[in-house]
Amino acid sequence: MTVVTSKKTQDRIKELASKGKSTRTIASILGVSKTTATKYSKECFDGTKAIQYGRPQILDKYDVKYICRLAITGKCSTATEIRDELWQYAGIRVSSCTILRTLRDNEIRSRYKIKRPKLTKSHRRARRDFELSHRNWSEAKWGKVVWSDETKINIRGSDGRQRTLRKNGQQLQDHDVIPTVKHGGGSIMVWGCMLSSGVGYLCRVDGGLNSEMYQNILKDELMKTLDWYGLDKSEITFQQDNASSHTAKSTDKWFKDNGIKVLSWPSQSPDLNPIEHLWDHLKRRLQDFPRPNNADELWEQVQAIWNDISPSTCASLSSSMIMRLEAVRKSKGGYTTY
Repeated sequence: MTVVTSKKTQDRIKELASKGKSTRTIASILGVSKTTATKYSKECFDGTKAIQYGRPQILDKYDVKYICRLAITGKCSTATEIRDELWQYAGIRVSSCTILRTLRDNEIRSRYKIKRPKLTKSHRRARRDFELSHRNWSEAKWGKVVWSDETKINIRGSDGRQRTLRKNGQQLQDHDVIPTVKHGGGSIMVWGCMLSSGVGYLCRVDGGLNSEMYQNILKDELMKTLDWYGLDKSEITFQQDNASSHTAKSTDKWFKDNGIKVLSWPSQSPDLNPIEHLWDHLKRRLQDFPRPNNADELWEQVQAIWNDISPSTCASLSSSMIMRLEAVRKSKGGYTTY
């Protein structure tokens, strides 16, 4: 049944609408339905202006840009900080939920900060030079590199993660990173190597790693790895970072005496070393094991996980060097997401 609205009521609806009353308010005042109030409210306009229903937007497009800029430049790292900044300097009061929704609509989300070694200008320049000099290396050539590294593994302890705001696909900025330094705490230290064919021998390092101990590891674990995969010393390029035991004159002489080429490596660049992903994989897998009571139990678990890493994983990591170098190029020698 069609409800007929009197001319008087129609005129009253239009009058209230022209004064800015919402359809809900008009319906409540006159005792009509919201549909009726909406229908005759629209007749107050000539079709060139639409009625806005609900709460009007507080943020305009410039406010949204300001909010996004506060987030992606690192000036603010939480929605609460952005909310306070917006009120203090722009006089706009909105809730943290509104801020989060605005960021989400612009593909900016809260993430955990990534720990990376601190990069100085000289480090960034060295990383750019490394990318430039190895830009044309093929996947097959990277497959001949033996990647090596040491890492410390905790029995217990939190990761101390912090959050940051970053747009999807955005390059890492300084404020997205927690700078780290060498020789952090840990219960055991291990040395390992990998190549595109699979993982190499793993070695537990007791005490500090000096040049003499490092050379013994090379004589034992590295040479055993080459024998296992049937590789000649002249066929491979060995990668190591710039730790003092690695760059000692006696270590350099050992490489020359054994005819092993060493890859010139930029300092503070673990993100370029594919073996870092194996360490991360190993430490995550440790969470599936019972918490060890001592370092010896931890070492047994580490060996079990290491020996279970598939050759295909190593091949994939080795071939990722082309993309890693591209990421360094795009970041102009800065932080990458690797």
